[in-house]
Amino acid sequence: MKLIRYYRNAVIFPSIFIVIGVTLFSILDNYSYKSEWLTAESVILFSIITSIIYSLFICLLSLTIYLNIFEKINKNFYLSLLTWLFLPITCIAITLIYEINQSIKINVILGSGFIYVLIMTVPYVITLIWTFLKFRSKR
Repeated sequence: MKLIRYYRNAVIFPSIFIVIGVTLFSILDNYSYKSEWLTAESVILFSIITSIIYSLFICLLSLTIYLNIFEKINKNFYLSLLTWLFLPITCIAITLIYEINQSIKINVILGSGFIYVLIMTVPYVITLIWTFLKFRSKR
């Protein structure tokens, strides 16, 4: 399989799934949102835009997958692992740690913010690891 297929399976398809998932969860979570400044529609739209920006950022960070074109990186398991996972997983870990700290501060373990973060991170973790393992097994 070509690297473009691995990249597509690792980040493009999950990005589409994440935007759809965030949209559905945001509609369920915010349909009756009332505020002095915001409407329910604007909060839902903000959630969708945030998920799109986050997905684009992870897609950008995952471009290092293409460094596996180089034979030196491709042959070395550890370099290949670093180029495949380091940047996107580091970003995801920072996002999760931040959200966990925020949840601890407000004493809410599974608030809607944490669920949003799970929706936006878990698919990437699963598909990045899965595609890396598949890539290494095909080598």
